[in-house]
Formats: sequence, C-alpha cells, structure tokens
Amino acid sequence: MVVKSTLASADFDEVTKYSPRSDFFRLLNDFEESAATTEANIHAIYGQTGIGKTTLIQQFIAGLIESTQFEWDPESRSEDLVQSVSPSQILYIPLEESLYNLDSPQDAILALSNVLDYFRSHIANPTEQRFIFLDDIGALRLDENLEEQFLEIFEPGSVVLVAGHTKSQVDFDSNLSPDGIDVRNKVFPMLTMKFIDTIKKRTFDKIADISLSIDTNLSERVRGYQTRIDTDTPPLIKQAKTHLKNREMDGFLESLEQLYFDELTESERQTLHQAAEVYLRHGGILYRTPDTIVRNELVKSRFLLYLYKELAHIERVQEPANLHRLSSIAATEAGEELQYTEIADQIGVDRRTIDSYLQTLEAGKAVSEANEYSIRQHRRTRLYLRNPRHLVTLSQKQEHFGYETFGSPAQLNHEFQHKLAKSVLYDHARRLAWRMPDGPTESGSVEYETTESGVVDYILEGDGLVVPFALSYHPYTAEAEHAVVEFDPSDGNHSDTTGDAVDLDYDCPTRFVLTDSFPRELKSRETFSGEFNGETVHYLPYWLFLLIS
Repeated sequence: MVVKSTLASADFDEVTKYSPRSDFFRLLNDFEESAATTEANIHAIYGQTGIGKTTLIQQFIAGLIESTQFEWDPESRSEDLVQSVSPSQILYIPLEESLYNLDSPQDAILALSNVLDYFRSHIANPTEQRFIFLDDIGALRLDENLEEQFLEIFEPGSVVLVAGHTKSQVDFDSNLSPDGIDVRNKVFPMLTMKFIDTIKKRTFDKIADISLSIDTNLSERVRGYQTRIDTDTPPLIKQAKTHLKNREMDGFLESLEQLYFDELTESERQTLHQAAEVYLRHGGILYRTPDTIVRNELVKSRFLLYLYKELAHIERVQEPANLHRLSSIAATEAGEELQYTEIADQIGVDRRTIDSYLQTLEAGKAVSEANEYSIRQHRRTRLYLRNPRHLVTLSQKQEHFGYETFGSPAQLNHEFQHKLAKSVLYDHARRLAWRMPDGPTESGSVEYETTESGVVDYILEGDGLVVPFALSYHPYTAEAEHAVVEFDPSDGNHSDTTGDAVDLDYDCPTRFVLTDSFPRELKSRETFSGEFNGETVHYLPYWLFLLIS
C-alpha cells in the first residue's frame, strides 16, 4: 500500500514547470468556497487516462503547500489557500499504485479508513483543516451499495478531492452522506486543454516541433482578455461570453470586433492563426517526451486502455472492442453524416445497443455526437472524437500522412486538416454552448442542419436563442454562406429534460461563417459584418472562435 503525506521533491520539480490550466482555477475557486466550513467537503474531477488528472492534483498540492515555489498566474494571487497549508495537513494517496485493488471493495474501504485514522491521529494537527487527495478512485471498485460506507470514512474538518475516469464513478449521492459531510454538487470534467490555455501557458514551446513562439506580451494579454488582471487589458473574451449568456448579440459582436481590430496587431493575428494550425496538429496535451513515435504510441495506448479497461468496466459494456470500433468510425468519418442503421450494421449490433455505446463514449468524453436541429427522433448523427490526436492515431496512414509528426508536414493533406478543424471546432463549440441562456434542452449540446445549399455545422440553442455557424475551411469553402442564409431557425424541434417536446419562440438574430480566410474587404472596413444574397452574415476567423470557446 502506498501512502504519501507529501509528494517527493522530484514530483514538485516536474509539475511546477507548467503553468496550471483553467481547470486548476475552477477547482481552486470551489475549494475556496468550502474551506471556511467545518464539514468534510468532497470534491471530484474525472477524465480519460492520461488527460492530466494526476498532474493537476500534484500541482494543486504544490500550490497549497506554504514552502513551495510556484509561478502563479495573476488571476490566482488573491486566493487565500495559495501557499498557506503545512505539508503535515496533506494526504495524497495514488490508489492505482496501491494494493487496494487486490482486496475486496469492503476490505479496501476499511484499509483506507485505517490510513485516514492514522493520518488524523499521528500526522495532521487536529485543530487545522486537513486536505485529502484520492487519485484514481476506480481502484476501490465502489458500487452504489458501497457509496454510503465510503462517505462515512471522512470526518468534519477535511477537504477531500477524488479523481476518477467518468462522472458516474465520482458523482456521489448527497442523500447518502452522513451528517457533517458535504458532497459538492460540482463535478469537474477534464478535457484536453482548450486553445486559449495553450496560448496562455505558451505550451507550444514545449510540445510542438516547430519554430513558433508565442510572445510573452501576447500571452499575458490573452490571459487578460479572459480574466481582468490589470486596468489596461479589457476582459473582452469574458465580456463576449457574458453578452451571449444575456442574449445580447450586438454586444457579443462588438466585444469580438474590438478584440480583433483594436487589440490585436496584424502580426499577432497571423501568429494566432498559425498557433491554431499547430493546435490542430498536436491537440491540448502536454507531452513529457520529445520523441514523436513515443508521443503517438502513448496517446493511442492510453486511449485504448481507457476504452477497454476503464470505460467498458465502469459502464458495464460487454464488448469493449465495439467502443474501439465506434471511435475508429468517428475518426474515419469525422463530422460526416451517418445513419444509425448503417453504424449498427457495421458494428454488428442493433440500434439500441449503438445508442448505449454512444452514451458510454459521451460519458467518457471520448466521442460525442451532433444531432439534427429540426428532428427529435434522430435517424442520423455526426460523430466527433473530442481529442484531435485520437483522430490522427485512429485514422488510416494514407489519410493522416504528415500529421503523425508534430511539425510542418512535407506535403499538406488539406482533406485531413479539414477533418481536424471540423472536430476541434465542434469540441470548442460544445464548450461555448455552456454559455448559452438556460433552456429546456441539455446544456452544452451542439446540433447541425442540412439545407438544400449545404450544412450549418454547429448550431447553439438555449431557451430559444439560436446561434448558427457554418464552416468555410479549405478545401470546402463554397457552401457556407448559402447554408447559413438558407437556415430556418423556426424548424427547431427540441425536448425538455424529461424528453417531452417544447414549444419555443426561436430567435436567430445573427448568422456566422467560421473561416480560415477572413475577407479582405471586411478587414479593410474593420467589421465582421458582410452581406450575402441580401442577408447579413458575420464572418469569424476560426482561430478567434477557438480563442473565445
């Protein structure tokens, strides 16, 4: 059994090389809210194998310990918990590295309870708050019958963070918690780093084999556009998201135009455009090895390990290989419309089983689907891998030739880059969808609509507000304007959280084209707004959409 009250100095040296990602600060804010209480507070994160959960936990511990030297982002300096905790008050248990998985679940809980008792009685100061980190809760093999027993081992005065692979693994029922135990409602999913995080952290210098460097001044200002850090940098990205949430589409556009035309120079826009292309190539993952072959093998092996060992076990999937097959279909047919019956025939199961598999992959944030905006009983879908490197590693060699490396390919494969762009934009659209006004449909969903003239690729809808985006990205640039103008928002067909149809008054005040080639005429007039067939269309550089999502 491995028990650590602190981490080794080598662990700290490694994790503190990297500035924390935005997930870190969301979690820190949640800890800050609960730290003043006397109850035991249980927080949770989940995500795929290799996504960075352990690194996040180790960074969190490094940030809490009073003696650690850590380069903090300006947005974190007001937090009272930062560098305020004695090492003796912290218990870190990497459960996967322990022998808990050799015991029965009941015996494992008992053994863990004994460890916590020893920590409280022999190591920690009983008058001060204790911080307990349980990495990879899946090693305990908890089920719904053991959840209450697990929650009972924690005592008031503790702040607990558990990490797992899916939401169902760490989303404890607060009704089962005994007195003095506060199960937090916020369960944080960990995805690959967003594009803006890679800019803020200047990670391209560490993980991309190319000659692209993000200027420190630009990196700092991008951070300021998201969160105000001084009086000279307006938080325009934050303002744009607030306008979207409040249905203020004029303000949404004004904030983005100010960011693009007033704040960024032409050279900085070009740098961000190049950075977005690099992001398509490597995705939002930190690699600790410079070897390209090793990087790809690590990405692929971790993903398959997650599908076969973790996700299939947690969600009780009888044939884990079918999750692999569905993921490969998502890579091969990235963003293309598929019939459910065709998928079922290809996998060799019925439609209901395909639905179950897709729900499992969504639970693991591995593969997500977009459904048609105008149809509630879905017969077709579009599948998207949420990590662009998975699209590379699961595609055929002839498709991704040149993209298995992380630098500039000798010969550009525009077809495959279009697939990458389509998938990455979907992932970021899902993130932006959470900023939509609250409505009866599931928050964070993204739909599509096929018109006679083309496809509107990403449709965000919240409480009747509809925001459509059509993609114009080389080599497919001819249909976007036609499709987004022809799109009829009144065709929407949506359900409430119980599945019943709802009657919404759909409002579509703005229509967008996401483009990799911003029109020169609009640039000269310093506006996103153009006219197409007598209708107003707003053009957004695709990298700017990634930046605000």
